[in-house]
Amino acid sequence: MKVQFMPPLRLILTNQCNGKCAFCHKEGFKNKGTMDLETMYDCANIAEELGIPSISLTGGEPTTREDLATIINGLQSRYSGHVCLTTNGYALSNLHNKISKPLHTANLSIVSFDKNVWEKYQNVVLPKALGDLQLLSATNKNLNIVITDDNFHEIDDIISYCIENSLSLDIMFRTKYFVRTGKTL
Repeated sequence: MKVQFMPPLRLILTNQCNGKCAFCHKEGFKNKGTMDLETMYDCANIAEELGIPSISLTGGEPTTREDLATIINGLQSRYSGHVCLTTNGYALSNLHNKISKPLHTANLSIVSFDKNVWEKYQNVVLPKALGDLQLLSATNKNLNIVITDDNFHEIDDIISYCIENSLSLDIMFRTKYFVRTGKTL
């Protein structure tokens, strides 16, 4: 039996963001823009027809959209695959009790547990975002972190936090950092 990997359909809901992370990938957008509901729903219908197993909602920062709960509910009613969300947690609390069924995966992208570091990059109150992630209705909950000069020393604490709070962890490395400095973890 041949198993074929099919990546998720990634919908960039908006390229607007409240943060200023140097490692962010806004997909080259220079102008502010958002995807309209009709286009999202058309994409979900096509994903359904093609058998794409999941749709990943990203940005910019998707929670800057006031209609995010409407988007999620609409996608979940049209699409039988998994609906996932990647966010920095900016307005994650706006989804509590507003989505009709749990997300498959909620990914919270963080920079650091150190207030001085996360305030440098993200316009997010990290303890609130972490609490909002725990309250969010999602089957899988995950932290994402990009290792930088500012946070590499926190890896042990972040791993411990994830274990204690039953969260998965995706660690990404900013390659330029390690090549330029020659540092290792």
